Amino acid sequence: MKTDNHFRKLHLRLVAKVLPTTSILLILAAWTANAEDQQEFRLSVAGIAAEPSERVAEFHLNIKGALIVSFPHVPVGWAITIDNDPSWNAEVSGVAIVGAANLPPGELRSDFLEVRRMPDDMRKYAGVPQDVSITGYIILYKTDHSKRIELSNQDFVLTH
Repeated sequence: MKTDNHFRKLHLRLVAKVLPTTSILLILAAWTANAEDQQEFRLSVAGIAAEPSERVAEFHLNIKGALIVSFPHVPVGWAITIDNDPSWNAEVSGVAIVGAANLPPGELRSDFLEVRRMPDDMRKYAGVPQDVSITGYIILYKTDHSKRIELSNQDFVLTH
């Protein structure tokens, strides 16, 4: 005859097998619900008016209402700094360490960064950015002179 102790052991074995699977399913459900809320976008720079021989030597971007998720193509010879503030304001800057590392402006045009927009439930609070806004500048270098180009929202494209 089986004792209560035997049934207790069987119950514990069953719980030990079911609990990890249930935990994984709950985590996936929460992650999926949160994924709809936190939209990720690829950021491209659209409005750089550069002469053919000008190259990007430096950039600085301020992003409000989003965080930087990744910087997919870190150029060789560049120092990159990313600051993701918990207030959903981010800054990213980069500078070519040597002139030979200066980039053609086209390098910033396509999927330059990946950002995650502030979740909808956080945007309901007063004083937080309702949309993603981006400002900054780039410095173009040509032979012996450089020029600074100011950037604003209209110079950027966000795509899924």
